[in-house]
Amino acid sequence: MNSSDFDVVIIGGGIHGCGTARELSLRGLRVLLVEKQDFGAETTAWSTRLVHGGLRYLETGQIGLVKEALHEREILLNNVSHLVKPAKIAIPIYRSSGRSKLLIKLGMTAYDLLSLGKTLPSHQILSADTGRSLIPNILEDDLSGIAVYYDAHVEYTERLCLENALDALHNGAEVRNHCEVTGFSIIDEKLKGVHLQNLHDGTKQFISTRIVVNAAGPWVENLTKLIGNGTSNMISARKGSHVVFKHISSAPDCLLHFESVIDGRPLIIVPWLGMHVVGSTETDQVKDPHYARVEIDELNYLIKSINAVLPKAKLTIDDVAFTYSGVRALAYDRKGGSTKTSRKHKIVDHGIAEKPNRVEGLVSLVGGKMTTYRSTTEEIAQYVVQKLEHRGPSVDTKHRPLPGGRREVMSEIPMIFPQWANLNPAIKVRLMNTYGADLAHLARIINKDSSLSEIIDSSNGILKGEVIYGFDSQLAVTIEDLVARRLMKTWTPSLATESVKAIGAYSAEFLGWKKEKLEEELHSYLLYIERFDVKKTIQATKAEK
Repeated sequence: MNSSDFDVVIIGGGIHGCGTARELSLRGLRVLLVEKQDFGAETTAWSTRLVHGGLRYLETGQIGLVKEALHEREILLNNVSHLVKPAKIAIPIYRSSGRSKLLIKLGMTAYDLLSLGKTLPSHQILSADTGRSLIPNILEDDLSGIAVYYDAHVEYTERLCLENALDALHNGAEVRNHCEVTGFSIIDEKLKGVHLQNLHDGTKQFISTRIVVNAAGPWVENLTKLIGNGTSNMISARKGSHVVFKHISSAPDCLLHFESVIDGRPLIIVPWLGMHVVGSTETDQVKDPHYARVEIDELNYLIKSINAVLPKAKLTIDDVAFTYSGVRALAYDRKGGSTKTSRKHKIVDHGIAEKPNRVEGLVSLVGGKMTTYRSTTEEIAQYVVQKLEHRGPSVDTKHRPLPGGRREVMSEIPMIFPQWANLNPAIKVRLMNTYGADLAHLARIINKDSSLSEIIDSSNGILKGEVIYGFDSQLAVTIEDLVARRLMKTWTPSLATESVKAIGAYSAEFLGWKKEKLEEELHSYLLYIERFDVKKTIQATKAEK
């Protein structure tokens, strides 16, 4: 571990923690970002992977949040275009739903008006006949039309998170994954520092800091409890579960947004990496968020909901590739688990709390949406700068692309990347969608050794240079980090079990791991993917009964 004296320590390497590290490092502060697992490994990874304004939030009157989200959606489309892409979304309109075509048109007109200056097309309301040409397998009974509108989709939310961490690193921040906060030092209600432990080598360190930003998402209260009399009732922990199907043959090419026939909950089918992800449910989460799993009743609920709106789908559990669940840390709602709970974030300054919970120098982020992470972290950064009375450079990240989003560099990739012309077209698309402009760094690695442009294994299409790049320059520490959140190869029906051994073997060769270390890493990876295995879900349910 390096420095032990920082202006700001940020706890939590999700999208908001990484975004805050980026914002504060750009303002010239000495920043340390720490994450117990890996960057983007939990809540950030388990979303529906949409960048959207929140059309349904209009119904609950959250107009300000929708307007902010639509504005941020446009910024992401401009600043990180290799990851965030336009998404066409269809909504079937049924006469019995309680929402007429006129009402939906009014809502979508408002959605368009709130996103003035957008680059995405405006909505359309299609007749039932015209709509069936877009979704030929849709349930036709009672269908009055199809609404079509546009939002955005991000295939690799984990990479979006990582790019914020990398930009923070490039701007002087120190970033540490697999590093746990084990306690705080507090003197006279003033936070003086944090105790850390490296979870890989066991080393411990005390870090002095002027302020701590607690951005631990659903673990935010766990962190405050480390101070002794921690603040509770800060969040409403809500689990969202998704099912990923190998393929839904009757699904349209676009995204399909519909209401479940079971309870009217809005659901969406999203084409993703040749598969279809469907979600999400929403239930209370009382256990540690790390152990959030899809329950068998959630699995059956989503299958039944899809089969109702797409009768020809005839999906069964055998069609499931894998499942995933994550926990949203919504701002506490004393009414409990209502889906109408506000998605607006809160900044909690524990220095102005009542005794015995008062701790000057501790600030927590509660709630927040992935779509609005940039504006949220900008707000946190401005709050911290004001508290510290810091005089630093003026920053406007609205017009600052993330490292992979520099379009002028992306256009040069075919000229500077060795062997680009000889690569399989599918590999080219994957490389560009994964790294964007950062392919220039990978090109420099391969330029030094042309053998690094070779494919490790035909089953995965991974270049040898990507492994070196992942460990040397992209903060990967474990095989899980590399395969799941750098190469993004876990997300296949087999969960990469057919390719992880080859990737692991080359990783071991590069890093000089002994046989025992490689076996340990591969075993750890196999334990990791058990949480997504639908067979394990069924077995666990039977065991509980």
